[in-house]
Parts: sequence; structure tokens; C-alpha cells
Amino acid sequence: MQSTSFMKNTLVFRAYEDDYLQINDTKYYNGILLMENTVQQPWGTTNVSELSLQHFSFLEEKQPEILLIGTGTQTRFPAQDILLKLDQQHIPFECMSSPAAARTFNLLLSEGRNVAAAILLPRAN
Repeated sequence: MQSTSFMKNTLVFRAYEDDYLQINDTKYYNGILLMENTVQQPWGTTNVSELSLQHFSFLEEKQPEILLIGTGTQTRFPAQDILLKLDQQHIPFECMSSPAAARTFNLLLSEGRNVAAAILLPRAN
């Protein structure tokens, strides 16, 4: 992944492997929430099927323009109650593989969008 001068002092994804996500120069060995230039970790679980409404409680205080949900090596969807809550709060979201979510986050951020990324490790299923 490459950065632009626009993102020089901004937290962006630099790398991802099966066992870590790298934001700028820091590697994270568990799921993370990247929102408003802040990393919250650990975030989530090791499996998308174990995500609960509590994992998305951060949306009660701050609502991004779009939420990217990285679900591991494959695109999967959280439980129906989570999807319903996002819909009720009028929060647009996309579920995708964690590497795709990291790339999409960087792209949307470079466009000046208010984007949040809730990402499980790439190895998660």
C-alpha cells in the first residue's frame, strides 16, 4: 500500500498479513477499530459469527459516513441483529475481507471521507 502526502500524518493501513494489521509503523495482532485517526484495540473477536451488538457500541457516540467491516479472509456478514441496528441508525456499511477493507479505508480517507474501519485479523473466519 502506498501513501500520499495528504495522508502523511494520518493513520492508514500500511500492511496486513494473516496474523497482523499494520497501521503506520505499528503492528496490531488482534482486531482493531480505526476511526477519526484513532486506533482502538483489541476490537472484535476471532470470528465474525461471534461479533455482538456490544462490539458496535462505539456508533452510539460517533457515526461515520461509512463503516467498513473487515471479516477476515472471506467476506462474511455479522448476525442479523447487528445489521438491523446499523440500518436503524442509518449507518451505511460494507462487509468485505479484511485486506479489502484496509485498502478501501485508505482510498476513502484519501478522498476526505469520514470513514471507520472495524477489522478482524485477516486470518479470521
